[in-house]
Amino acid sequence: MRCINIPFIIAAFVVAEMVPYGFADEDSLDLSAGPSHFSFPPNCSKTAKPKDKPFCATGEVDLGLKWLVNIDIYLFDAFDPSKTVLFGFNATINKGIPEALEVRTGGCAAPVVDDLIPKFLPHFYEMVVTVCTSGGGPGKYDPETQSFLAPFNISGDSALGRGADSCFLSTVMETRG
Repeated sequence: MRCINIPFIIAAFVVAEMVPYGFADEDSLDLSAGPSHFSFPPNCSKTAKPKDKPFCATGEVDLGLKWLVNIDIYLFDAFDPSKTVLFGFNATINKGIPEALEVRTGGCAAPVVDDLIPKFLPHFYEMVVTVCTSGGGPGKYDPETQSFLAPFNISGDSALGRGADSCFLSTVMETRG
C-alpha cells in the first residue's frame, strides 16, 4: 500500500476541500448515487490553469457497492502554463478489498518558484523546483499484504538562479514509487 500513499494523500486533501464539512468555502462535491464528476478548483482542466492555484484535480468518484475512484492531479508550470506534470490513478475497491489500481503519470513542469529577495531585488534570485513523472500503468496485487504495487518514477531538481534561464546551483532528485 505504501506505493500509492502519495496519490491517495493528495486525493484526500482535494476531496476534503470539496465535501461540505467547513474545510473550505468553495463549492462542495455532491456524492450522490452513481458517478460524480468533479474538478477542483471548479471548472479547471489539464489545459485550463486556475487563477489562484498551481494545480487542478479532476476525476470521478462512485461510492456504490464497488468504490471507483478516478483522479488526475495536474501541477502547472509557473513559467509556461501549457506544461503540466500528471499524478493520477484509478482504483476499484469491492467490499473493502482492493480490486484494481492503475497509475497515470507524465510530463515535466516547474510548479514552484520562490522569489528569494522580493523586497530589494524582485525576481533577481529565484528558487525553481522542477518535477517530472513517468511510468505507471496497471498495478499488481499482492494477496499476502492485500495491497497493490504500481511502479512509477518521480524526478526533478531544485535550482537557484536568475529567472528561468540561468542557474547557479542545482540539486537533482529521483525516486520510484
